[in-house]
Amino acid sequence: MKMEDFTGIGKLVRLNIRRDWKLLLAWALVISLYMVVVITSFIDLYTTPQMITQFVAETNSSLAEVALVGKILSPTLGALIAWKAGLPMYILGGLASFLVVIKYTRTEEDTGRLELVSSMAVGKYAGLTAALIVAFGINLVIAAIAIAILLGFGIPAAGSIAFALSIAVLGCFFASVGGIAAQVCGSTGPARAFAGGILALAYLVRMVADGTSISLLSWVTPAGWMEQVQPYSGNNWWIFALFIVAIAVLTALAFIISSRRDLDTGLMPQRPGPATASPGLRSSLALAWRLQRSMLFAFTVVFVVCGVLIGLITKAAADQMSTNPQFMELLARISGNAPAGDSFFAIFLVILGFVATIYAVLAALKMRSEENEMHADVILATPVSRLRWAAGNVAITLVGTAVILMVFGLVAGATYGVSMGNVGSELPRVFFAALAYLPAIWVIAGIAVALFGLLPRLTILSWGVLVVCVLIELGGDIKIVGTSIMGISPFDHVPMVLSGDNSILPLVGLVILAAVLISAGLIGFQRRDIS
Repeated sequence: MKMEDFTGIGKLVRLNIRRDWKLLLAWALVISLYMVVVITSFIDLYTTPQMITQFVAETNSSLAEVALVGKILSPTLGALIAWKAGLPMYILGGLASFLVVIKYTRTEEDTGRLELVSSMAVGKYAGLTAALIVAFGINLVIAAIAIAILLGFGIPAAGSIAFALSIAVLGCFFASVGGIAAQVCGSTGPARAFAGGILALAYLVRMVADGTSISLLSWVTPAGWMEQVQPYSGNNWWIFALFIVAIAVLTALAFIISSRRDLDTGLMPQRPGPATASPGLRSSLALAWRLQRSMLFAFTVVFVVCGVLIGLITKAAADQMSTNPQFMELLARISGNAPAGDSFFAIFLVILGFVATIYAVLAALKMRSEENEMHADVILATPVSRLRWAAGNVAITLVGTAVILMVFGLVAGATYGVSMGNVGSELPRVFFAALAYLPAIWVIAGIAVALFGLLPRLTILSWGVLVVCVLIELGGDIKIVGTSIMGISPFDHVPMVLSGDNSILPLVGLVILAAVLISAGLIGFQRRDIS
């Protein structure tokens, strides 16, 4: 490597930030607000050391809960915060980090923009370096914000710094994984799947380690290293050396692979397809299914695993927390006067509803990526009409979202019914409670389709809409958002089936709104130019 190979890094960093500063800001704000919600919730719920000690003892005695979320390391407020926020921070930080790096590297190659930039006075490794700098930088900014929030609530400084830094280095680790995925894989989709698989595998290894008490497994996964930092307990600073070494090795490996491949290819080049399409691939709908089936399968597997775990732990966790009046008050705000188990389950449904929305937006915006990569031009040059092509992708989006929720409802309902001792009664209730979120998710997907058809350059706003809905939900939980603002989110109109609310009218209204948005997008796509 020569110094000229890194020419132009500063300009590319500024370009990336200028292009996506809103998205990067939203990433930091969501994580920061979630931190505030967790802190205020625990401060309100557990007002005495005795209550904290009892909660910790009961939680750590539940093997399923320890496997899913991890063990609470000490009976302190700080340890509770680290335990509660650790898993969401792991998922959000890791996911956002590798997506950002892949966006600025592999996606730029797929669209041909990196080739154009590379023809200027820009070094060979400037693109990858700039992407990693942006990802590392935003993770450090998030850590600084987290430290400020924790110290502002009076949480001990040493543990707060250790916890915040563990979030940052974990994000940097998966940013490096994203850098490798971008070099190994030949296109954006497989690169995302590769990095996402590493993220999921690291969590599953940590889950097995905690669930089976095989402590050795914790040392082979970054999710376990994050836990081994032991903020507010041991504060093992030397664990950060493991992260630094791993990040350095992965980053160096990404550069080595980059030096040994040609532009617009991967270490594992894509296989050439057959000369003629199979009978099942001779329609626009079949093509949409072929392009999106891997992502649908991945999300379905995740929801199956979540359904099993959530169904098994819900009753035990709810029984454990039912003795806390503050916690029961929080459940009442979220799900009305339902039993503790149903109310606890409703919390998970809200979270997974947002996760399913991520799939819906990704699937809906697949059309935009196909257009940007000029694949749509090739298809639309044939007798396939614009409406037929777009409708096929929309159909996969809508049906795929329904499949994810239905599978989760069946699996979670069955396991929850087993834990409650009444599968025949609980399974249909949980199934329809999960399916009730489908119209709200379709509305967000409809917004993405409408933006694609009418304002294609602003499709990124569909993610902004999702972020706003998450912020409204979090704000409502801690009573800083009024009912009028809550009504803006389509998720606020989802009936609480587990609480006995079987209202059909709000769901019909959401379906009509989704249909209007999708229709507007399809009509707009027929009338606009292909970018």
